[in-house]
Amino acid sequence: MRYLIQLWTLFFTFALKMNLIIDLGNTYHKLAICHYDKIIEVRRFLELKASDLDSLAKEYSFQKAIISSVVKNDVEVKGWLAKNIPFVEMSANLKLPFELLYQSKDTLGTDRIAASVGARKMFPIGNLLVIQAGSCVTFDFVDKDNLYHGGSISPGIMMRLKSMNYYTGKLPEIDFEEISSFIGSSTKESMLSGATCGIASEIDGMIDRYKELFEDLTVIITGGAIKYFDKWLKNSNFANPNLVIEGLNAILNIND
Repeated sequence: MRYLIQLWTLFFTFALKMNLIIDLGNTYHKLAICHYDKIIEVRRFLELKASDLDSLAKEYSFQKAIISSVVKNDVEVKGWLAKNIPFVEMSANLKLPFELLYQSKDTLGTDRIAASVGARKMFPIGNLLVIQAGSCVTFDFVDKDNLYHGGSISPGIMMRLKSMNYYTGKLPEIDFEEISSFIGSSTKESMLSGATCGIASEIDGMIDRYKELFEDLTVIITGGAIKYFDKWLKNSNFANPNLVIEGLNAILNIND
């Protein structure tokens, strides 16, 4: 019986044409396999190589792909796509489910656009505040009329810790650790508290500011670092770790 299930699974993955979603971030690279609107699998890499894509292509049959990249050394991945799968490169010039009012579209992070699209897919109506916590902390606002306004960017946890060491004479260089109290009883704990709770307070403060201006605001948070300070937030919100992936897949589907 198990053998038959394995055969059926193998047939299923090759019989259906999948979307390949590639998100090359500053810290991690993500691959996702999607069928229409459904995420089948997500894989994470410190560095994505052509050999990884070769292995993936032996498991799945792909119809199309999209790549979003904020890194410079993405030539190998784009080269593999050009030889193997019809693909689009994520940009502000693609067809989107909302209008971009951002003045400098060429420098707008594609991950910010994709996360906002993913949020709009989750919540088709109303005002949206999309927060990503990764290398940087970003805030993006899409209003109820489907107008993307932009938002703000600030340093993430590791940037804050490294800058405290770099720009001072005595603060040490430390690795990140989760904190159990917001009151640090040592220099190391104080730095960790400042970085962690500082971001949490920043997020709460920004949410409060947006709520003062916009009624019926829905807040969605994503990003790999959110798990480290989520418990320090006072505002309730919706969390979706695959928000960028879902947004990229939605963009691919409307840009055939």
